[in-house]
Amino acid sequence: MKTLCGIAVVSLVLLDTVAPGAGEDGNTLLRMCTVAIRTEDPVQRRHGATQDAYDGGYCQGVIAGIIDGSEYLSISLAYRYCLPPGGIFPSQGIRVVQKYLQTPPERLHLHHNDLVIEALHDAFPCAPATSRPQR
Repeated sequence: MKTLCGIAVVSLVLLDTVAPGAGEDGNTLLRMCTVAIRTEDPVQRRHGATQDAYDGGYCQGVIAGIIDGSEYLSISLAYRYCLPPGGIFPSQGIRVVQKYLQTPPERLHLHHNDLVIEALHDAFPCAPATSRPQR
């Protein structure tokens, strides 16, 4: 019985740390992406800053996850994006998203996935269907 209670407590703690919450909004992602850009600069990088490494990795992971998974996501045609051939570098994706998040501050309460998709759509819009080359 003690083991079962212990497992239940550990499960609840883990569930609380991975469940979607208020930290998945644009405000949090903007802060983390700003840290990611700062840590790219060797002059501004603080050695041994574990939180900075986490924040930068989180930002990069959210953006890379959306880009990598975009073919499996059901993205509305209004927000589809078309990356250049060969894709983009992670640092470019971070800068695109950070710039977008800085412009509409009234929307930062929205879920960060939606804001990343909007940022990519604004930066890399798809050509109209009539001007696309035939495959």
